[in-house]
Amino acid sequence: MDVTPEVDAFAGREAVFEFALQNGSKVDRRDIEVRCLTAAGMGSVAAGESQSIEVVVPVAQRGVTRVNQFELRTRYPFGWFYSWTYVKDRSPFTLRLRRPEPEPCPPRAPRAPAPTRRREATRTSLACALTSPGSH
Repeated sequence: MDVTPEVDAFAGREAVFEFALQNGSKVDRRDIEVRCLTAAGMGSVAAGESQSIEVVVPVAQRGVTRVNQFELRTRYPFGWFYSWTYVKDRSPFTLRLRRPEPEPCPPRAPRAPAPTRRREATRTSLACALTSPGSH
């Protein structure tokens, strides 16, 4: 089993841990649940295959949280049995909880329309008419 060692997230959002499960046996492993902090993800791993299970953890506050234990559990088949194990890691994985997410930038104010060439031509001809010697 491998896990994403560090996850960054903004306070008030969600962090996604990815757990990679590998099944080296000849038996399918169904309905495997990975529980981490206050959240869980579920998946199945076919015989001789690997599968990723994502656990989406809500991020309530800023700071750093070190996770050194998570739980694997199953209720297969049909919920008749309940089996679990706690997995402790010597090198804990880290959830970095950052500052609140920045607010989006407000839309830009519309620009004033640029003068057209026709307006400029009218102004130029008007200025020429007012300053010409025979126009008085």
